[in-house]
Amino acid sequence: MPVQELGEGTHSFLGYIYPDVTGGLGMVNGIEPNKTVTLSFPQVSHSCLTNMKQGYFIGKSARCICRATFDGYPKGSGQWYKEDQTVRTIGDLGVTYNESNPEQVYTCETKSALGRKPGSTLIAKFAFIDPDSVQIASSSSEVNLRGNNNQVQVACKISRDHVSPAPTFSFSVDGPRSQGPQPGTHSSDDNYYQSQFSLSPDVVGQYQVTCRVTNSVTTTWQDNSTKITFYTKPENPSCTLSEDTRYGTITSVDVTCSTSKVYPEAKCSFYRKTNGGNDVKITRNPLYSHKALGSNPVYYSSQCSVSMPVQELGEGTHSFLGYIYPDVTGGLGMVNGIEPNKTVTLNSREGALPHSQSLWDGPASPRGQKFKPTVLI
Repeated sequence: MPVQELGEGTHSFLGYIYPDVTGGLGMVNGIEPNKTVTLSFPQVSHSCLTNMKQGYFIGKSARCICRATFDGYPKGSGQWYKEDQTVRTIGDLGVTYNESNPEQVYTCETKSALGRKPGSTLIAKFAFIDPDSVQIASSSSEVNLRGNNNQVQVACKISRDHVSPAPTFSFSVDGPRSQGPQPGTHSSDDNYYQSQFSLSPDVVGQYQVTCRVTNSVTTTWQDNSTKITFYTKPENPSCTLSEDTRYGTITSVDVTCSTSKVYPEAKCSFYRKTNGGNDVKITRNPLYSHKALGSNPVYYSSQCSVSMPVQELGEGTHSFLGYIYPDVTGGLGMVNGIEPNKTVTLNSREGALPHSQSLWDGPASPRGQKFKPTVLI
């Protein structure tokens, strides 16, 4: 009798031995052997070597053991099964996180000559959040505080591959108007958990928005930040022109632009044209002067100037154009150019000026000419 046919339990037997004639069985008494046979499955259960919290393994992998706690008869072993398939013929099972199957079910079962018998069930769930996994982006990094739409949307997301179970989001703002943790608006799709936050401060400055993604089981988190500048265009911008003289003659022309209030500090660009020709960008680096107005928020009064030696300007009537704008991307295109209220006319006349060489810090002018400038207002 195969033990698998007998099954679990205590089994006794009765035998009859008789002559092979008609009615032979009825001629004798049955004989019981002097012992019985008790068959039992081993008792099995599993234990795991990986820390767990709230039913989740901490991390992205786990190791569990399926073992017999009572040998049974005949002897057997503990084995792991998944969906009725043997996944491990010995008791040690390694499980890793699978995003497409976040809850993996295994059974620790007995296997012996009696067959299979379920033992305990393992539901493998994992709790983790990967480093450097939070993505953050804003609808704009530089915003005109006084523009028609000064609200910035900050989006924060994390791939489902990088966190389990579903996380919580919070946003905080560091800047002239700081804000403590805010929840944001959450959503998710097949690939990401995400949240969105709106920022629309009432004062200028650079704001750092930090998104914190927290694992709800492990209570660990990952942060990422983005910086947003809320700027203003210059107030009361103006540009002026002045001349530097030496021994009564002009040696250079200075163009200065200023604004009474701007954020952030201003930048300037300068152009010139001669005799009504095309604008030519002045490539000399401007000199800047900034003064902070207040502290929180901080505005600036800014001034910038560029000096053009007459040697570079040459003969003719010269006009200038200055642009003063906030130091942000595309700032130059936000403002109009300002023309100083006068032009400079430089005339050359051979030998007209005593000591005229003092006009030049560099080589002599072409053809040995020397300029005698006049100023037309």
